[in-house]
Amino acid sequence: ASTAQPSMKLFTPRESYLWLKTLWDHRCNLRFTREQLERSQLRKFRRLVSHAGKHSPYYRELIARHRIEVRNCVPSDFPVMSKKDVIEHFDDIVTDRRITRARVAEFLSRSKDPTELFEGRFHVLHTSGTSGTVGCFVFSHEAWIRGACHVVRVAPLRWRRRIAFVAATRGHFAGASLMLTGNHGTNHLFYNVRAYDVGQPMPSIIEELNRFQPHTLSGYAAVLKVLAEAQERGELRIAPAQIGNGGEPLMPEVKAYLERVFRAPVLNGYASSEHLHMAMSLPGADGMFLLEDDLIFELNPDHTCVTN
Repeated sequence: ASTAQPSMKLFTPRESYLWLKTLWDHRCNLRFTREQLERSQLRKFRRLVSHAGKHSPYYRELIARHRIEVRNCVPSDFPVMSKKDVIEHFDDIVTDRRITRARVAEFLSRSKDPTELFEGRFHVLHTSGTSGTVGCFVFSHEAWIRGACHVVRVAPLRWRRRIAFVAATRGHFAGASLMLTGNHGTNHLFYNVRAYDVGQPMPSIIEELNRFQPHTLSGYAAVLKVLAEAQERGELRIAPAQIGNGGEPLMPEVKAYLERVFRAPVLNGYASSEHLHMAMSLPGADGMFLLEDDLIFELNPDHTCVTN
């Protein structure tokens, strides 16, 4: 039932440096006032706009057409971009000419391993298609680290922490790709992640979980509820210290049920293919916290715009 685990990437000084620097940056950001955070966001945003204006034909034309002043711009100066826009203009939006929609589609047609890299260097995600349209999004390794390392806020670094993830794992989905990052490079010292595909027979998954004895159990709320029912019946016999939900809404009654059965806190995470980790609940606190280190949220009554 478990996803085949790929061979581990070798530790490299640069990769270790990127993880440590990002973790340090996030820690420093916690001391920011709201004003300091917003200034930091705008500095990063304007650097991104400058890069896009030089290397993306789509944004070069858009900046000229809307007469946007790069040094003083804000996200609301730009028109809202939809998933449809990304799909239609993909080749002109990307800033690396080696990446094309056709080549990414060919890669996704043959690769079902969420840890495999496009061209050996780019992380690729695709949406589930529940909206009727499948979008594809590509991240550099540096950008991936910045978007993935937020998990340390709810799963502090400890030696070889066993994490079980039960969800859709046979493809480049955001959840599986983010979770399995825990097995790569320096992360392998702290995490031992195993992914179990939700399409497999539940008795097989339960048997695997009993052998693995995870410290953390994570997955979709509906699947976690099924596993809690198996725990009550005595079929599942695990004692996780933490439960994590993602990919589905977590209803209060389901959260209470999971916490009662597993006798462990349930934390909620919100990620997307477009932006990786976006929000999460933190131990001992109500609600969810927006992760604004590298994302700008514009909250409106009927929609939210997010800018990386």
